[in-house]
Amino acid sequence: MTRLPGRDLAEIRGAMPSAIYDASMAFYKALWRDGRLDMRLRELLRLKSARLAGCVH
Repeated sequence: MTRLPGRDLAEIRGAMPSAIYDASMAFYKALWRDGRLDMRLRELLRLKSARLAGCVH
């Protein structure tokens, strides 16, 4: 997983329309509502991230 420095995140956040940022935050809060991700969802996110990064699995 790639982690961005805080200043890069602030720059990305500053460029996002507030409606998109608010919707994405609501989505992530819903994902983590119970304090953990569903295992099937976690695996799907892992596979999609690997695919986007060009990794062969």
